[in-house]
Amino acid sequence: MTANAPFVQIPLYLVQVSPGEIKVGIKIAINGGLAMLYELDTGASGFYPAAEIPASNGGTSPSLAWWTDFQAPAGIANFTQNYSSGNCYTAVSTPATLTFEGNSYIYSSETNEYQAGSVPAVTVNVGAIVDAINSNKSNFAENWCQSLTSANVDIKNNRPIMSGPLDNYFFGDFGIGLGNAANSGTNEGAPVLAVLPQFPAPFCNQFTIDLGPVPDSQSWPLGQTIQQGTLTLGPPPVIPGSNPSTVYMNPTAAPQPYPAGASQVMPFLYTFAQAQVSAAFTLTDQSTGGLFTLPNVPMVLDTGCPGMMIHLGENGPLSTGTGGQIGSFLTQNNNNFSVIANTTVAFAPAVTAGFTVGTGDGDFPVTATELTAAKPGKQFGYVNTSIKTFFDNTVTFNLLEGTLTLYPQG
Repeated sequence: MTANAPFVQIPLYLVQVSPGEIKVGIKIAINGGLAMLYELDTGASGFYPAAEIPASNGGTSPSLAWWTDFQAPAGIANFTQNYSSGNCYTAVSTPATLTFEGNSYIYSSETNEYQAGSVPAVTVNVGAIVDAINSNKSNFAENWCQSLTSANVDIKNNRPIMSGPLDNYFFGDFGIGLGNAANSGTNEGAPVLAVLPQFPAPFCNQFTIDLGPVPDSQSWPLGQTIQQGTLTLGPPPVIPGSNPSTVYMNPTAAPQPYPAGASQVMPFLYTFAQAQVSAAFTLTDQSTGGLFTLPNVPMVLDTGCPGMMIHLGENGPLSTGTGGQIGSFLTQNNNNFSVIANTTVAFAPAVTAGFTVGTGDGDFPVTATELTAAKPGKQFGYVNTSIKTFFDNTVTFNLLEGTLTLYPQG
């Protein structure tokens, strides 16, 4: 950690969108408009904000009060961004200037103190959402349209915004995963990549997510947004914890360079795999003593996923197919699987703290699903560790060194 290095701190928000399902939010203003709440998503890459009300779903006005100057760029083809939730956005790549809450801190040698300033604005290519569907959720497209329309009316009448189109609270997905862009076809415009590595140096080189402990749900009304947690760009001013574990992030087969920030210098920063790291994965049946353990399983550390999900491979140990070894730890209901109760789940390094399924001690769910051809890691599978990683650890992503560091909470 560099002494007296400059850093940025941006406040985060937590929302209990349904009982036990917590999502993380961040407020962002586009092109000087009203700051709106977007989902902070480490499992996806690129900023995808709602840009207009889809006329195809009954929209009466395409213009949004918080992005009034949006115009789809001429000659740029739409593309799709898909999420494991089933959400599918039709988007167009367009530049936008983003401003954030919080402060930058620059150390002054004259006063021997940090001087606070505003967070630097950053101009990047975003995936402006012009339509949205989810084939797994009835009326998703209609609700998306109605939420945007209602928010416009609320703003016009100086009323609090009652709902957003994504999970009822958010106006798009702020993906800070470090994977490649979804748009790569002919005429699909400049790549829509994660925003944080495009900040001016040195803020672009690393970032840290500190959510703090899980809030007490008994005193936290459903749907209430609370300010908790911090996103730090650059080296954090204080070491986030003790006994850290540092691992190298997984490379991607064809890394993409991030566009240079306002004062970016060599070396340039590049993308990594969607599954940021690999870890040993162990299941232990406390009733029978049965053991399943597998080294080097790809892990997606995902603030956007409320419960741990094992994505079963097509074959191999982490599958129900040829060579599968995990089947005795799963129960199946139609096409859905869940890990049997009284099974202890552990990782090395500890991307989450170890826990036992179905004991009532937090009763954290672990489910499993069979991958489709469109999903990464189809052949051998991977694990989405969920938001639990970020309540169990403060997490630092260092793009310059290609490392991820876990600082256990508490």
